[in-house]
Amino acid sequence: MDVGYINQASLYNERAEALDVSTETDLLRARIALRRLSEQTHRKEAVDRPGAVREALDLLSRVVRAGFSDREGLEEDEAFEPLRNEPGYRMLIKDLGERERAQTAERRAPP
Repeated sequence: MDVGYINQASLYNERAEALDVSTETDLLRARIALRRLSEQTHRKEAVDRPGAVREALDLLSRVVRAGFSDREGLEEDEAFEPLRNEPGYRMLIKDLGERERAQTAERRAPP
């Protein structure tokens, strides 16, 4: 495992401190599934791309439902590059953006 990958996982753990351990684990599992996909593709091994993508999206969906809200982190993390064009990923990012806007409006609303 390379240092960059470990550093990114550590960053997610810091951002997800308010989440429970199972949520942090799911996020890391999604990253690992995509990492395996990338490594298998790079080595030109037989790849179950639809299965890996589905697994990662299912885990990310669970993480978001549990309260993870780092939309920017997901968009910038290169581990999630294989998902960028997937409709499920785009929907998650859209939902997170809407949640951010609602939270911002709520904070700005007068008491």
